[in-house]
Amino acid sequence: MAQIWIIAPGEGAKYMKECVEHNMMVLGWDCVGDIKQYKDKDSLKEALKEHCEEYKDKNPAQAANMLWNFANEVKVGDTILARDGLSKIIGAGTVTQEYIAPNDTNNPSSIDEHHQTIKVQWNNTEVQEVSHQMSRNTIVKVHGEDEEKFNKILEKLLGAIMTPENYIKLLKAQNQIILQGPPGTGKTRLAKIIAINMIKGDDTIQDDASNDDIKRAFDSLDNAKLIQFHPSYSYEDFVRGITAKIVKNKDGNSTISYEVENKILADMAQKAINDKDNKPYILIIDEINRANLSSVLGELIYALEYRDEAVDSMYALEKDEDGKSVEIEMQRKITLPSNLY
Repeated sequence: MAQIWIIAPGEGAKYMKECVEHNMMVLGWDCVGDIKQYKDKDSLKEALKEHCEEYKDKNPAQAANMLWNFANEVKVGDTILARDGLSKIIGAGTVTQEYIAPNDTNNPSSIDEHHQTIKVQWNNTEVQEVSHQMSRNTIVKVHGEDEEKFNKILEKLLGAIMTPENYIKLLKAQNQIILQGPPGTGKTRLAKIIAINMIKGDDTIQDDASNDDIKRAFDSLDNAKLIQFHPSYSYEDFVRGITAKIVKNKDGNSTISYEVENKILADMAQKAINDKDNKPYILIIDEINRANLSSVLGELIYALEYRDEAVDSMYALEKDEDGKSVEIEMQRKITLPSNLY
């Protein structure tokens, strides 16, 4: 579930302009380097004492805790609220890329001594007054009673985030997203709008389009599919499995042949790999929580995170797409490409 974080973009929010321009949020403490190199908060605390002048004579426990959360706890899809002082929220956005170390060549920050970075899609930078005083800490995880208070602010600031366009930005950054909510709140409808607009263009279908228009537009897509999970759904239904076929021989007699076949996920993955234009292929899984995901996905839980890496399937294809015999071991591999969403 997405978490809300309140972060100060420098004293007096002096770095907010650069953060918005470069779609990021930054912290200081470059003196410790890559936070991911430390095995726990205690080792990070020792590094602060050793490498950062400001902690030579004071306890760095609080700074270590904030840095650790920034690098290890803030996740893609989380909400960032930028604060100015203790009574103003000056921006809201969604995390699109987790921690980037100061020495990373892809780090977008050019702010002196502030290269501890995450990528953020800023969706609203209107100023909102907060009725209660916020924490002085540079980064704070919102929880408990504070969640209700800040949810009221989010209703104003995050309306812009809950649009198909911004879901598409998040999907492109992460390759997969889960839409969560009670039955009947429009998750499947929204998923179809996202697919249509991602494939055909951002303004093809508006959020207020009729269900009939959405259905027609989605059904016309060659590279988008929708399936529904249920409790008995299996790996053999979703990824790859054995199918029994009736085959007639030369004498006209029928026999049963058992063949390994790609199912919808492996089939879409192969089509996405073969697409020379690298078009997006989108698979919508309705009712995903009704199936046993560990059983249905198998080894592809790894492949979802590590795109374009081949993993071994439980079944090996004996023929390629042209019907020619191939090495079975080569066809045991399945790859989920980065253009499959």
